[in-house]
Amino acid sequence: MAAGVLGTDKSKEVIVYCDTGRICSGWWFVLREVLGYQNVKSYDGSMQDWGKDPNTPVVKYRWE
Repeated sequence: MAAGVLGTDKSKEVIVYCDTGRICSGWWFVLREVLGYQNVKSYDGSMQDWGKDPNTPVVKYRWE
């Protein structure tokens, strides 16, 4: 599933995000330590930053 979204280049930068860092830390661990993506970063507080601007879109991803 991860390769379907992120691709197979495990060296490219991946930024995981959530509201306060609680949820994205789990994704960081799975992507980096379990699946071997090498350049995973966590953007703590990202949704709060993003949500401050009413013009920024939020798109729900759907697994096909």
